[in-house]
Amino acid sequence: MSQSQFKAKPRSKRDLREFAFGLRSALEMEDVPQIDIIRILEHDLLGAFGESLELEIVETCEMEEYALYRFDLNKIIIREDVYLAAANMNPRHRFTIAHEIGHLFLHKNVKQLARSDVKRKIYEDPEWQADVFAAEFLAPSHLLGNLSPSEIASTFGISRQAALKRFNDVQNNK
Repeated sequence: MSQSQFKAKPRSKRDLREFAFGLRSALEMEDVPQIDIIRILEHDLLGAFGESLELEIVETCEMEEYALYRFDLNKIIIREDVYLAAANMNPRHRFTIAHEIGHLFLHKNVKQLARSDVKRKIYEDPEWQADVFAAEFLAPSHLLGNLSPSEIASTFGISRQAALKRFNDVQNNK
């Protein structure tokens, strides 16, 4: 989804944090540090959505993007190399899939802008929203406590860069 073409319902970081926690609660994983994103995608989400949600794994050469959510088709498409890496707990690709899950829940009614030069606020950007959701879903604020960035990375299975961002977000909200 090209971020310059779409405008989502405005959502704050707090709203996105609550949404991510709500999904973790529905999955009964509120206090699970390192979740299995592939199991959630294949078992929990496909099971819950049934025929209305489609998952497609494509060969690496078929798609430039790592993954994408087609809101018009209610379909998540993931490159095979990304899928396999996420299944092997690769932090970057676990985040990619969590990001697409964010789109699934947050952007069913996203609006395509008539012109790509239309200005929108950051909190209306579907890509920003999906990133914040993914960060909160994989490393929820309520479990971070006083962990250092390196402890956050290893505990939650996220990249060092994402862990540092989560650490700073929590520090700034104390």
